Amino acid sequence: NNLVGHHLIKEADTIGICEAPIDAASFYKSFQIPAIAIGGSKTKVNSYIVNMVKELGIKNIILAFDNDESGIAANMALIELLKPYEVKVNVLTQSHKDV
Repeated sequence: NNLVGHHLIKEADTIGICEAPIDAASFYKSFQIPAIAIGGSKTKVNSYIVNMVKELGIKNIILAFDNDESGIAANMALIELLKPYEVKVNVLTQSHKDV
């Protein structure tokens, strides 16, 4: 798998999903919650995220995409994608562009 941080989530029930590796590192440092970086808000990782939720038993996801048009669109797309699954999805609200 080429997602940055995926090795940290195997034992976690709460994870963050960010765009860039630096965002995932900042997220982890700030909240002590493992995070993965998907390499941009337009990256197609939908099947990976669904499989991760199902296989690893992830219960909570915090979306921390950039606070720009594409990041907001990615948040909305993942919220819709994960609706059928037993996972709570929150969006990290931020007044600046990055985590």
